[in-house]
Amino acid sequence: MLIEALELGRAYYWRARAEDGANTSTYSTADFAVLPQPVLSVPAGVSPNNALIDTRQPALRIANSSHNEAVGAVSYFFMVARDQAFTQISASGSAGEGNPTEWTVDRELDYGLPHYWRVRATDGETTTAWSGTATFTTPGAPTPVPVPGGGGGGNCDALVSNKQALVECIHATIRPTDEFSAFEVTKRVAWALRGEGVGLLIKNGGENIVSWQGHSFAAARVCYPDGHIFKIMSDVGRGGSNSPSWQDNDYVDRSLYWPAIDPNKP
Repeated sequence: MLIEALELGRAYYWRARAEDGANTSTYSTADFAVLPQPVLSVPAGVSPNNALIDTRQPALRIANSSHNEAVGAVSYFFMVARDQAFTQISASGSAGEGNPTEWTVDRELDYGLPHYWRVRATDGETTTAWSGTATFTTPGAPTPVPVPGGGGGGNCDALVSNKQALVECIHATIRPTDEFSAFEVTKRVAWALRGEGVGLLIKNGGENIVSWQGHSFAAARVCYPDGHIFKIMSDVGRGGSNSPSWQDNDYVDRSLYWPAIDPNKP
């Protein structure tokens, strides 16, 4: 049965019964409501925006989407990247609608870098476009713990013939607690072994990346010119054990090798 257009926003009730000419059933009843087309506006990033922040795990606050009664429970999906094109994603996550709505980044972002973030809304059926891009810059890295003596690892340099012992010696001096201080160990191990070609590993994506001298490096791996890499710490990062090691970690493309740099350079 086709009925003409009904008024929006109202409840309607209907019933039906069956007949065969001799018998008639009782009525069955049902109801329905006529809702308008769903309207869900694009949310807007509020803070932080164009700001230097003091944490690597900021709370991203937004202005909620406006929506009508045809839209269900709304949630918001956040995306944080190191580039405006959002090809280098640093973190992402979602939050239910609140007053206000905000999402705290669930991992520590890189030190001293601009980051870009955006958000969109959905009720599971209707999804908005992305908001405009907001930006913030994370705080600079803490001052590295100085290592006395030679550029590589002070008194540890005498241990270059025993890689594990060299790593353990420099590790004991630095006492790394996160990926940044772990990279202090990595820089000094590479510098101590530069005579045999050991350098740093370029790493442009993933976890445990530290930016230094205009490049992104693996926090706890060194690399030979042929692409042979060694892992010199395990369970790296804040809250990890950051344990010293010298583990063969296979090969990478040789273009990812970067010669050792004096670790005393800023």
